[in-house]
Amino acid sequence: MAAKVISLNSYRAPVHGAEASSALLTLLRNRVQVTHRLVRAGDVVYASGSSFTTLFVVTSGALKTTRDCLDGRTRVAALHLAPDWLGFDGIAGGTYEWSAIALCETRLACIGYGELLSALRAWPSLLQALHAEMGREMARHRQMATTWRRLPTHERMGRFLLDLIERSHPGGTGAHATVTLLLPRPDIAELLGMTVESISRALSHMKHEGLIGFSDTAHRCIEVLDLPGLQAFVHAKPVAVQRTR
Repeated sequence: MAAKVISLNSYRAPVHGAEASSALLTLLRNRVQVTHRLVRAGDVVYASGSSFTTLFVVTSGALKTTRDCLDGRTRVAALHLAPDWLGFDGIAGGTYEWSAIALCETRLACIGYGELLSALRAWPSLLQALHAEMGREMARHRQMATTWRRLPTHERMGRFLLDLIERSHPGGTGAHATVTLLLPRPDIAELLGMTVESISRALSHMKHEGLIGFSDTAHRCIEVLDLPGLQAFVHAKPVAVQRTR
């Protein structure tokens, strides 16, 4: 059975017109001006320390948020896919704490924060939807920063793959799927609290167990051959899998 291909470059979440949407963005469209921005791989949407003026919603593509540390390292905070919001980190201090960088061709919906505040005052019910979006972002970051980092490295990498599949294709994929790792290995290692070597070992282990395969020489395009088996592997449940020869 052929694997179903999920390309993060072309993936579209549930759409409003031609764009992916979040619940809050859908509510805001007729109440505030929503502009649109197309960025290419490597483009900086906003830089750490720059003035906060705008919130962004990913409607297609992918970005990472990063920040340079005093020791010279670049810390990776999160991978953002449609329909994630970006820019909440700038609300408290008036400047963005993180930099947002496109990983591929990415489309964004842009909402001026001042206009959003006016809409919230005029329609107080929007505040609940805003809090829900902020809560989801906080929960995802907290889960990755705390819960995931306490797991064994193999399980950590497995959860990362499952998270990519679930977020890229919320409608389900069947037993097979293919997902592209748009983040470079060093960024994945920083995000998950692993080393590049431990990522390679984790992927090799899953390949040995017959759970995944690779469809390119760079090992960035990963075929999930047994999605139920990978889910069982991640949740530490014993499962009989067919080993590759």
